[in-house]
Amino acid sequence: MIATTNRDLAQEVKDGHFREDLYYRLNVLPIRVPALRERGADIEPLAKHFLTRYARENQSRVKGFANEAMGALQNHKWPGNVRELENLVQRVVVRDAHESVRLQDVLPDLGGPGAALAQHERRGGAATCRPRARGDRADPRDDEQQ
Repeated sequence: MIATTNRDLAQEVKDGHFREDLYYRLNVLPIRVPALRERGADIEPLAKHFLTRYARENQSRVKGFANEAMGALQNHKWPGNVRELENLVQRVVVRDAHESVRLQDVLPDLGGPGAALAQHERRGGAATCRPRARGDRADPRDDEQQ
């Protein structure tokens, strides 16, 4: 049997949240797999694997990643681990028709600069802005400069 968790089961046993007998039944050969953020070298091959898989499944013409897009993937912290990366690549393949995944294709999913605007534009919204009215402050530090 293989069981996985993101919790410290030894601590859970001490805290009374996990049965001690079950802990010793499961803890025969523990294997620790570091989070994706701890193994950055795996991001590119995993992203390419998921891209190939989902491009084939969706009959997409996407073939690879632009360097900037891959750089953004490698700099992301991946709180959702490998599943987050897989889901991101799948979304990009399904919604984009370019041969190469571009930086602007991944930024909305990474929460990077311009993510909200990029999502709005993707949904068909126009990029708009209005001049700030007197008293509007985008940043409280603006007061310090006046």
